Amino acid sequence: MKNALARARRRLVPASVLLTITHRCQLACSHCYEAEHSASAQELSFAEWVQLFDELALLGTLELTFTGGEALLRPDALALMAEARRRQFAITVFTNGGPITPEVARRLRELRVMGVEVSLHAAHAALHDGLVGRQGAFARAVRAIELLDGEGVPVLVKSNVLRCNALEVLSLEALFAVRPRVRFLSDVLVHARDDGRSLAAQRPTGEQVEAYFDTQVARLDEVEPLLARLLTVPDGYLERDACGAGRTFASVQPNGDVLPCVHTPGLKLGNLREATFSELWLSSEAVRRMRAVTVARFAECAGCEYRHVCAKCPALSLSESGELTGHSRQVCDRTKAFWGAVKRRAGGGGLAPRPEAAEPARRTFALPVIA
Repeated sequence: MKNALARARRRLVPASVLLTITHRCQLACSHCYEAEHSASAQELSFAEWVQLFDELALLGTLELTFTGGEALLRPDALALMAEARRRQFAITVFTNGGPITPEVARRLRELRVMGVEVSLHAAHAALHDGLVGRQGAFARAVRAIELLDGEGVPVLVKSNVLRCNALEVLSLEALFAVRPRVRFLSDVLVHARDDGRSLAAQRPTGEQVEAYFDTQVARLDEVEPLLARLLTVPDGYLERDACGAGRTFASVQPNGDVLPCVHTPGLKLGNLREATFSELWLSSEAVRRMRAVTVARFAECAGCEYRHVCAKCPALSLSESGELTGHSRQVCDRTKAFWGAVKRRAGGGGLAPRPEAAEPARRTFALPVIA
């Protein structure tokens, strides 16, 4: 897969495209990056989405991710996924779990989706339901995970590490101890809302981020390979792309707006009702700006010992500093906290040893290391 993505990057193939097929959502998550939670008359029609699938197939796209809002609240969501599967796309579905019924879980199995990622932000109902603004949401999310796993659909439980739930996230795995196929993913980054509103109050504190990575790194089988990466500065790393947005990844909004990343709402390539995806992908000014972002462009990082391993996020740089290559405090704090945990684990540092009974392969976290 890594070699395939490298080829796609060189050839500017949009290998993975995220499709926000509706903004409609039954929840009101306090940390959500979307400001709009209702359907719009401007949403692309079924035929327009299918036309896009045909074009993406010709361009060499491999994976489509269906999201929202809550993607499954769009009445024709499953029919759209079926059309995508007919064109041999691998499919991932993002959901809050609410619309998952036994019938929906069965249909997703029949479609042989690559995976379903369910958002769950606490290990008990009071906190989760409070975060998402709807009573009963926790129970429905847990039930969705059980239904999907029961059908054999690969399930990933996703959590945002926030100021109010930092300890809770690490307890989620115990909820599904009898379901060893269920996997987990969490991250400490919190993106701004797409209307420009800051969600800084939701971000975990520096102490919480350090504690999170200390716990996660303690679960790793070994840290020597990571230390080797830290101590080896590869030739030419300054010319690497900062991320895949605009090179191997794109996002399409419900109204047909094309973005290099869902978190760059102000960097629109254009709209599918005014130009084809190919035209926008190959020639728009916005995508050229994104492709010009290399590690070297983050000039203020010169001299940092983590520069060659730091996983930059131009979207966060843009929202925090106004520039794609500006400073992102979140990225910087995350990188330093992670590598600090690695160093402490390697040097003893007082960390508890990795529990022998743990199943580290079930739990993953967003590794803040450049690919």
